[in-house]
Amino acid sequence: MTEAFSLNQLSAKIVGWANDRCLNERRYVVNQFVKLAEELGELNDGFVAEDVDMKVDATGDVYVVATIMCAQLGSSITVARMIDTARPLKETDNAMGILGNIASHVARNREKELLSELGTLVNYLDEMCHDYVDERGLVHCVNHSWNVIKDRKGRMVDGVFIKEGE
Repeated sequence: MTEAFSLNQLSAKIVGWANDRCLNERRYVVNQFVKLAEELGELNDGFVAEDVDMKVDATGDVYVVATIMCAQLGSSITVARMIDTARPLKETDNAMGILGNIASHVARNREKELLSELGTLVNYLDEMCHDYVDERGLVHCVNHSWNVIKDRKGRMVDGVFIKEGE
């Protein structure tokens, strides 16, 4: 049986994992944004396929990438901090719209707004998770992703972490 952690504990573990793999540098924010878009695409694929396991995995992975991006920007990572800096969710918010906002802030190097929008993405994941992904919620999804990546080995190539065996 795997140990379950709180989101704040998981955030600290994710940041430590990223630091150990040299993913924590500010210059890699664009690379992490590409990974974020990929993971949101996988989440969408899970919805299309109506595959709960795929949605759980992708939801947790989106959180992992958002957490690493916050760390790259020098933000002290706690879920409460991410949520406190977030703009309020709107009825019309969706993952792809939030991703577009994140892209805009990355492109314009707007760190404060980027951190806010990453927090908004976490809020969005948390709100939609119980109803549309897994009733156990976001913390279940992130624990799942943590257990998948925690012992992962690999190497950095041009600012991208390449899993061992790929």
